[in-house]
Amino acid sequence: AVKEIQARPSKQVLRLLAKMKGEMTVLEMMAALKLGGRRNFLERYLTPALNAGLIERTEPDSAHSPTQRYRLTRSGKASLTTFDLRKD
Repeated sequence: AVKEIQARPSKQVLRLLAKMKGEMTVLEMMAALKLGGRRNFLERYLTPALNAGLIERTEPDSAHSPTQRYRLTRSGKASLTTFDLRKD
């Protein structure tokens, strides 16, 4: 049987996962990462983490809601252990 190997997320996504605390807004995540460029954050951190299923929206049907927040998924929490991220 072939065992499925979990691809290692990018360095940026791993940094984001390590900084996640409960439910966070985009601005809170950017501040935790000390990032100022929203476009860079969306392209390199948030979108890849969402696409990989490592974080999720609290309002999945309303992506652009002003009250939108994000949280780790079960896979995202598992990645914290798998990739030993708490050293950052």
